[in-house]
Amino acid sequence: HLNAYDYAAALAVAKPIQALLNPQSIALLESAKMRVELNWKSIHPTRKLELGLPLHAEEHTNIAEYLLWLQMKQQRGDYSDFLRGLTPGLFALCKIAVEEKAGYPLSKYCDKYGRFKRSKMLEDEMGMEIISMLEGPFQKPVSGFLISSHYVGILKEKYLHTAWAKPLILLREIEEKIRNAAAHTITRVDEQWIQNECKLERNKNQASSDQIAYTINQWMQDLYPVSSEKIMRLIKTAVHELNNGQTGKPLSKLDIHWGAYDLMNQKIEAALAGL
Repeated sequence: HLNAYDYAAALAVAKPIQALLNPQSIALLESAKMRVELNWKSIHPTRKLELGLPLHAEEHTNIAEYLLWLQMKQQRGDYSDFLRGLTPGLFALCKIAVEEKAGYPLSKYCDKYGRFKRSKMLEDEMGMEIISMLEGPFQKPVSGFLISSHYVGILKEKYLHTAWAKPLILLREIEEKIRNAAAHTITRVDEQWIQNECKLERNKNQASSDQIAYTINQWMQDLYPVSSEKIMRLIKTAVHELNNGQTGKPLSKLDIHWGAYDLMNQKIEAALAGL
């Protein structure tokens, strides 16, 4: 159960025999179960320190824990959850990229529900610049809820060739292809399903009049065939490049130890062994 990151099942097995086990192992299993349920804030401070979690919410901690949860879902083969979970994870990364690194505070121009207030955008120079980038000559007026596509629109216009924007743009392309299908399919979602949903039209004679679209299509061609592993790799690349990219404003580091769940398992196993 530990190897499968199924802490609820591991705890269910341990509870009936907890009198035979090191109490610390039960406490760690309970903490692991809370962590995988994205309830890390409720973990006892002592256990937080053991697991390398901050005692209090720090900047980007929720995002880091969410991306670790996504990685766990991918490693377990829970592809439906992984693909559905891609949307909020991508939104969080895009917000960091555009608002913190690029310096375009799109959320500033939204109401408390996250919907754009175009009248507010028309009040200052930054808002007008955002409108010009998101609307262009043939786009609809900016309206509705702020979503990843708005952030990616800024990245395409201003930061297309930066190492930290590319993986986010690719993730948005993939998410757009699979999000609705993954949310509504009632059949098995596996690697073949992902590959089929992300099929590309290989048109070598595609006109290059829209250079941005042409560039992104070429990137997708290089990525094909798409797999859950490649999607996860794009997420890790985005985090690395956001932390280390020289272009853009300095960023409060998105600190993620990608082996955190395996380290947690090792601590639980050591406790079970009485070490």
